[in-house]
Parts: sequence; C-alpha cells; structure tokens
Amino acid sequence: MIENNSDLKYVLDSVGKTALWICALRSVSTAYYCLNYDGAADNLESNNQDFENRAIAYLKEKKDLFIPNDPRIASIVYPELKVFDPYSFYFISNLDTKEFIMEFYEQYFEEIYKLYCERQSKVGTIHPRSFSKEELKQIQIQKFKDNFHPIYSWVDLWTTHMIYGISFRTYLIDQMFMNAYQQGIKQFVILGSGMDTRPLRMPLDSQCKVFELDFPSVLSFKQRALEPAIKEIKPASDCKINFCPCDLSDGNWIETIRSQGFDSERSTLWIAEGLLFYLDQSTITKLGNIVNNNSGAKSKFIIHTFVEKSLDSPCFNYKKDDSLKIDGNICKKYLDFTIDIDNREFLSNNGFSSNIEEHREIGQSLISVYSIGTKL
Repeated sequence: MIENNSDLKYVLDSVGKTALWICALRSVSTAYYCLNYDGAADNLESNNQDFENRAIAYLKEKKDLFIPNDPRIASIVYPELKVFDPYSFYFISNLDTKEFIMEFYEQYFEEIYKLYCERQSKVGTIHPRSFSKEELKQIQIQKFKDNFHPIYSWVDLWTTHMIYGISFRTYLIDQMFMNAYQQGIKQFVILGSGMDTRPLRMPLDSQCKVFELDFPSVLSFKQRALEPAIKEIKPASDCKINFCPCDLSDGNWIETIRSQGFDSERSTLWIAEGLLFYLDQSTITKLGNIVNNNSGAKSKFIIHTFVEKSLDSPCFNYKKDDSLKIDGNICKKYLDFTIDIDNREFLSNNGFSSNIEEHREIGQSLISVYSIGTKL
C-alpha cells in the first residue's frame, strides 16, 4: 500500500502526467455525477445500481469533497450520459496536487496566452482594461491558491472541451465493453491500461479474465495506489484481473499474457484506448498482426486514434470561462502523436473487418476517432 499518495513526484515517475490528467478529468465528471445523483432507477445511466449507491454513499460520507453550488462544476458541458469512476476520484482526492497544478499552468502559460490573444482578437472581446501578460498569469495563479480543491481545481486548469472529451471517450468505451460482455465475451485485454479502472467498475462475472498490459512501473504503482480504494469500495466486478508487465513496442508481450492464462482460441475484446498515437507506425503494424493471430472467432478490437481536423470541419466552441486554460491545441504541440491512421483499414487488414463501427468526437485541432470491429 502507498502510505502517502501526496508524494506526487513518485506518482509522476510511475505513471506519468497523462495518466494523472485522465484520472483527474474522470474525477471531475464523477463529482458532477454524484452531485446530480438521487438514487432513482429511472435517472440512472448505469450497469450496476447497487455498486453506484454504495460507492457514492462512501465518497460523500468519507471524502467530504462535494460543493453543490460551486460554479466550476455547474459550468461544464457534459455528454448526455455521465461517467462514474469512484476509484479515480478516490485516487485523485488523496493527492496533494496544488503545487503541481500551479507549476503546470505556469509551464504552459506562454502558449495559453498566445491562444488567448488570438481568440480575443478574432471575436473582438479584449477586456476594457489592458492587463499585461504577467498580470493575467498572476490572476490565474492566485485563483488556484485561493480556491484550491483537489477535484474542482482541474476545471480551472483545463478547457471545457478537454473535460468533455474524456467523459465522451470513457462513456463510449464503457458501452462498447459492456456490449461485448453481454454478447458472450469473457476474455479482455487492455493494451496500455495505465490507471484504467474498468475491470473494477464493470459488473463482470467470475468467469471473466482481464489482462492489463503496461510498463512494470505503471502496473506496480497502480496495484499499490488502488489497493486502499478497493478495500473501501467493493468492486462491481467478480472477474480475475491479471497484471502483465511488458513493453508493447516488442512482440514478447503475447508470451507474457499466455503465461498468465490467456487463451488465443477464445473470443477476446482487445482495447487500445489512448495508445496507438504514442507508437510508431512499425510498432502499430506489429501489434495489429499479433492481435490478429491471437484472436478467436467473434473477437472484437476497440481502437482510439486521432486525425487532423480540416479547415471546414466543425469545432467544439470555446466557453467564456475557457479563455485562459489549457486546451487540445497546446497538448498537440507538446506531444509527438502518430496521427491520421485509417481505422477501418487497420481493423480490416488485421482480421476485424465485420460490423465496423466508428464514432468521432470533434476537438479544436484534432478529431478523436473510436472504432470497433469484429473478427469473423
């Protein structure tokens, strides 16, 4: 068990900034969900009402982190169907992220300010008083200092679209996951699992096996970090979770999961969420071949990629409160993504050509593409 999750350097060294961001943004959506949840079945967008009742009761009783009238939560635009991830909420609420958030904001302020000036110039809404760049930065930093909250302060850091995008992505893949389970799939492989908590949140039966693949440091940290949360919030799932430390850039990972009971002849749901765009093209090709050669009939493959947004594509509109926050344009500049993968071609070339579904979520400069195909 991790005795003190406030050692943020240890967290970042173990799982990295991206995993921390995603957990934090899922925590924001979870806070919103909890605040608007009344326990009524007809209002519940859930696969497991009992799990949510228990988890929400615990979070509200033990964490005391819900501020019903806080405008930061009320101002966000969410997908119609919400996200509930109590394990991410538990993890983030135990971290001391105040200094990290302020340092992170300062690190990217030059880009934030540049985009702010461009947007203000386009719409002609420059503030009547001409604040200097340094004054604007200090105003924002002071907001973090004066109104810090372990969950809500992430809303002060990220634009509405970034929070919306993680909510959309989480909900969509949750539904794909449960649809596969309800169609009889009992074996799941999560490629680059990070801090994903689906094997805990989804109501899987005891015959299910989940294989989580990631770097050894990530999986070791994850098990220790989530241990206390699992003790406090009994998982919705009865499945067996197999943690498989490996490097997905080589082909040896398939032997790792076989050694833990993976059956290449069974129907399997493979998930590559937030993974392929971090890999080079040769590694993506190799991974697709391995998945194809180790999938039984009726297996499914979920992939998540980015494509460039064309000039005439619709754009997620900025909200008034987004003007001095980090957005997708800044992330794109500092992350070296492999983009413009043809999802249909990739799935078809790797044996998952049947019933391909594609969902797109519009961003500022990139479009997120979520696709699922079935193996005949």
